[in-house]
Amino acid sequence: PKFAYKQKIIEEMGLVAENIYDKIQSSLRQIRNQQERARLRDLGAYVDELLSPLSKTWQVLLRDEVRHLAELRRELLDKAIAADDTYLQALGELDLAQRDLSEATMAYDNYLDERLLWVRTGEPPSWIMLNSIASRLAVFLDPGHFRELYRTLLFPDDFPWILLLGLALFGLLMSRRSRLRASLERSGRNVGQMRHDRYIATMRALLLTLVLALPWPVLFTALGLHLQLAHESVLAALDIELDHSAAWSGQFVPAVGAAFYKIAPYLFYFVAFRIFCEPGGLAVTHFRWNPAETRQLRKETRRLMSVFLPSAFVLIAAVSFDPAALAGGLSRLFFVIVLLSLAWFFGRVLAPQSGVLREFYSSRAGSPLTWFRYLWLALGLLLPIMLVVLTVLGYVYTAVQFGTRLVDSLWLLVAIILIHQLLVRWVLLTERRLVFKDALERHRAQRAAREANQEADTASAENALLAADETGVDYVALSANSKKLINTALTVVAALGLWAIWSTVMPAFRILNEISLWNYSATVDGANQLLPVTLGDAILGLLIVVFGLIAARQLPSLIEIVLLTRLDITAGGRYAVSKLTQYSIIAVGVVLVFGILGGSWSQIQWLVAALGVGIGFGLQEIVANFICGLILLFERPIRIGDVVTVGDTSGVVTRIRIRSTTIRNWDQKELIVPNKEFITGRLLNWTLSDPMARIVARVGIAYGSDVGLAMKLVREAVAEHERVLADPEPLVTFEDFGDSALIIALR
Repeated sequence: PKFAYKQKIIEEMGLVAENIYDKIQSSLRQIRNQQERARLRDLGAYVDELLSPLSKTWQVLLRDEVRHLAELRRELLDKAIAADDTYLQALGELDLAQRDLSEATMAYDNYLDERLLWVRTGEPPSWIMLNSIASRLAVFLDPGHFRELYRTLLFPDDFPWILLLGLALFGLLMSRRSRLRASLERSGRNVGQMRHDRYIATMRALLLTLVLALPWPVLFTALGLHLQLAHESVLAALDIELDHSAAWSGQFVPAVGAAFYKIAPYLFYFVAFRIFCEPGGLAVTHFRWNPAETRQLRKETRRLMSVFLPSAFVLIAAVSFDPAALAGGLSRLFFVIVLLSLAWFFGRVLAPQSGVLREFYSSRAGSPLTWFRYLWLALGLLLPIMLVVLTVLGYVYTAVQFGTRLVDSLWLLVAIILIHQLLVRWVLLTERRLVFKDALERHRAQRAAREANQEADTASAENALLAADETGVDYVALSANSKKLINTALTVVAALGLWAIWSTVMPAFRILNEISLWNYSATVDGANQLLPVTLGDAILGLLIVVFGLIAARQLPSLIEIVLLTRLDITAGGRYAVSKLTQYSIIAVGVVLVFGILGGSWSQIQWLVAALGVGIGFGLQEIVANFICGLILLFERPIRIGDVVTVGDTSGVVTRIRIRSTTIRNWDQKELIVPNKEFITGRLLNWTLSDPMARIVARVGIAYGSDVGLAMKLVREAVAEHERVLADPEPLVTFEDFGDSALIIALR
């Protein structure tokens, strides 16, 4: 029904366009006729104009005849104008009727979009359906069909150029297979070596992996196209016209061709992924995946491939042979086998203790992927099993639509992982190259410092060493920021890809807007009305919450990286912008969700009043800390990385949050300080405007000691320390007579 109505809409749009063209042509013709008719109002002047080039004698001879012809022309123009008026009126009525028909067709098409997915397309399971499997299989496996397939393959009516081209490519790729595999193994020999590891080797390995996976998919594609085109050529020779929506119904050869053609991409994906997981492939050699887990993943992929591909082939061929048999027992059986193979694969791969991700989970215990490891396993098992239940209950069309998109989503996930690994490897190689280059520069600077030291130029030696230290770049932080950017960008790509895959079934969820949960009062066109909050609104609100949390978590990092790469802005400024962006996303999400669920000011004003009273008594400290947090972000008396002293605690600022700030002291203990303390109390920031600070060290010596010698030793110790500046010069003084020692102060 969907295909038929899509075709109907296209036909109706074509007819509407033809009517518009006819109306334009008829209007232009009518304008020309009316202009000619205006010239014929005065017949005498019209005849005189026609006869003016002739002599007087000829004008007298021809005037009566020309006048008679002019009268006939005027009558014919009147009839043509009247006919065009009638034709235009008829076209207008036809255009209105066609537009009404198009609107009705599109309305019914939308109705199908919303409800076809939820309509039972097959009978519940019964003995009759089980018995029909054998009869369907017997019809499908009729020896006559295979004789026809044999004749089409070996004795085609037309020259089989597609099949021969596919066989030639298949033979060429198979003959080069050993060389390609050896080249794939060679591409990973230099991986991990600082001087010889190159990213081009990884891209070459990726290209070789794809080429090695091509032979059988190419052959299957050529077979499928050959069988389908051979069938169409036979129909053309017999002068038979078939609607392409039902061209394969009851035709075995094109059904097998469709199966070969449609199964070829899945075969390519499986074979490429198996080569990807081989010991010398990309996963182990270039991406450094765990060899044991990768071997297990390859083994499970081979098992899935051995069940999935044959079952999907028979399913596609059976449905192409008889589209009405989609809900039949045979099609259901093989579709259930496909779904169960997926459930088995997900269960074996996603098991937290024995799956292929067990090392990832153990090494990244704090990752969100690890937190929800049992959820991934449950989804991997439940989604295919739910589709099996739908198939058994008769909702075959629904299960097929969701199952197809589930498989496409799986391949999208594999592609995202591959792209992620490629980009991470590029970042890793870039980081290594920059670190190596920086190490060489430092080595040259140190050698120059030693040479300067040998020449007794101590000041220049110290300056060279300090310059080498100050020009260093935190490549680890840059690499971490780059990985954040990669993760954020791939998250967006994955979201767009999933939307593209699932968008065609999204109209079916509009039926959820008919399920009302509660009503709320709202003013519409000046009148109060009760509007429903539907199940669709609730799900939309939940999706906004989920995507809002993801955006609040990922988008600030992206903004911080963009600011780092595009603008000369400090770390504190980037942190302030990212935090304000996060707060803004949360606020917008709350407002959107509240509006979708029917919230209005008239309904929440009592809540705001209650919150005002609560804030006045119990929440004033929380609000004060929140406001002070905003002041910290804008005014920036402290920044991430500053060394501060608050009360008796000195340390480094590591985090500024909406309510509090975290300071890590020199014993690696973290102090949580409310933001109000930084605004209303006294704060010592050692590195606010200048990272250099003066240090006072007091040394006590026993009474009777040589004070001059002690001061000389202190000066020598200071001169040997590379972090002490020569200007201003260090100062050593005798400070005080202590209770049990003489005090020498070093500044």
